[in-house]
Amino acid sequence: MLDAVILAGGSSSRFGSNKMLFPIDGTPMAVKVAHNMSELGSVLLIGASADDAKSISMDTYSGPKEGQGPLGALVDALDNSNAEFLLVSPCDTPFFEKQDFSQLVEALSSEFDVAVARDERNHWLLSCWRISTSLQHLEIMFSQGERAIHRAVVGLRIVEVQFSEGKTRNINTQIDLSN
Repeated sequence: MLDAVILAGGSSSRFGSNKMLFPIDGTPMAVKVAHNMSELGSVLLIGASADDAKSISMDTYSGPKEGQGPLGALVDALDNSNAEFLLVSPCDTPFFEKQDFSQLVEALSSEFDVAVARDERNHWLLSCWRISTSLQHLEIMFSQGERAIHRAVVGLRIVEVQFSEGKTRNINTQIDLSN
């Protein structure tokens, strides 16, 4: 059983407008990401305003760690799920396609706690998590003051899944769309 979440809690300050609503090929960026995840599980926005979520016909969830960065959002999402696995994506990765998300899910064998997308670096927000083995660990790290996912995962069993930079790139500015 798998749930999927799209992290949409950032302010989009570098982008200049709400990037989750920005159209890519005529489709809001978050909807494009949701479409690429939807065959694998039910998709929920994390951190989006209710009005923004409603404008694109998606449900949103705001947990107790709202506004405390990506690790807080991840812990909230893991804690909110009743599934065995949680597939995670930021709202600004519209080029990570269905088959790419499937590769992450398939890589998460019983030997691992998290499957993370990698190009020249790990993309912790493009990942699939085994909730039963990762939630408690991340909650402890968060409660100890850690806010960086790459440091919070120390001690978890990680499998890196290689992708091209074109697949994993996120859109932080409108210039990023032309690259």
